[in-house]
Amino acid sequence: AARQRLIDTIGGDRLASRNELRKLALYCRGKEVVEEEDVEEIVGDASAISTDDAIDAILKGDREGFLHAIQKIVSSKTPVFLVLQGCLRQFQLLELMRAEMDEKRAPAAQAMATLGRHLHFRRKPFVENALKTWTAPAIRREAQRLQAAILQSRQRPALEDTIAMHTMLATVLQSARR
Repeated sequence: AARQRLIDTIGGDRLASRNELRKLALYCRGKEVVEEEDVEEIVGDASAISTDDAIDAILKGDREGFLHAIQKIVSSKTPVFLVLQGCLRQFQLLELMRAEMDEKRAPAAQAMATLGRHLHFRRKPFVENALKTWTAPAIRREAQRLQAAILQSRQRPALEDTIAMHTMLATVLQSARR
């Protein structure tokens, strides 16, 4: 139970997560077993502000995971626009990787090794799976849709969150179909 509680609360910001683990280790020093109560008492929610979780859910086509992640983001007062921007950057990277795969007839793992070295290890399986399931034209269309949504949200600031959510949900549904 303590392990699951810890998994649920860490992961958003890697530096914050490491600090929370250090704090927990210090708090439980000398104890044989870390209890769920220990985790609840001392560990803050370091996962609250991660846009990576939302973007990963989009890539997986996980609607429930996306809605959960976006709820955490909104409750932490992080602008939804940042998720939309991060999603566009992810699709631009996918487009580059997919182009390399098609050009060199290389597997997804090879494109990831050359262009995805900076990706966190936890995200790599989602990106690799997206490379295997999305075609180059589909990635391009999705990137264009995300770009258009960013432009629309800048032109209509009052509708920014609605435009971003609508577009990202559409992308989640596209991912789920693949």
